[in-house]
Amino acid sequence: MPIRFLLVFAAIACIGSSAWALVIKTFNAGQHERFANNAAFIGNPHDWSGVGRHTIFGTMVSNTFCVTARHRKPAIGAPIVFYHSNDTGGGTETRTVEETWQIGTSDLSLVRLNSSVSEAVRKYAIADINVKNVAGRTIHTFGRGSSGPVSHQQRMGTNVINQGIAGFTDRSLGGPGDIFIYAFDSAAGPNETRVEGGDSGAPTFIITPSGPLLVGVHWFNFTDNDTGLMGTGDTLIPSHISAMNTIMSGFGEQLTVTAVP
Repeated sequence: MPIRFLLVFAAIACIGSSAWALVIKTFNAGQHERFANNAAFIGNPHDWSGVGRHTIFGTMVSNTFCVTARHRKPAIGAPIVFYHSNDTGGGTETRTVEETWQIGTSDLSLVRLNSSVSEAVRKYAIADINVKNVAGRTIHTFGRGSSGPVSHQQRMGTNVINQGIAGFTDRSLGGPGDIFIYAFDSAAGPNETRVEGGDSGAPTFIITPSGPLLVGVHWFNFTDNDTGLMGTGDTLIPSHISAMNTIMSGFGEQLTVTAVP
């Protein structure tokens, strides 16, 4: 369903307030908090070790590169913590930010870490999908949780992409960049989600038989002034594969791109 952008505003960080956690229609910690380490977690049985966090989210796409939002890009030297499982008492490793690049005019940042993560940390393939055929896809999307140290604050919900928009731009947000949007539908199921401030740069995935494929990172949230409908806008990562590979090739790395069934 097309959505008019009558009011948009960036999903900027607001560290320290639980009120800014990812919104879930019917929140249940066991189902929606990754580090509740509960069998009912909606992200099971998939491997989320490549979704790292400290004060920002960073999602691994190769041995030393991760992605996040440009408007919430990390400082050089900032740490990102990766947990090998959903158990905070299990294996963990920390890397620091070495270098960042804005990809084109989009809100996507490519981040190089100070050294490779281990084999225990997942590197996610990018979904081979474009702005014209992304609509209708079910997505699993991360955001900030509300308890424990910031590196433990990882929450997940689901939604369905309403539409892809090529070359979206807004004078307060920047751009242009390809995006997709998903509305917070009160008639949807209990896992329906939307972002709030603090969720910037967290990842969105399409789940396939081969596992999660990375499709977006959170850019902004919006409200339709006529209907009151709220929702989320993500940068469409597959639109930037070539530009990212150009940078990464200088360090001997490339993205993995996988077709969406």
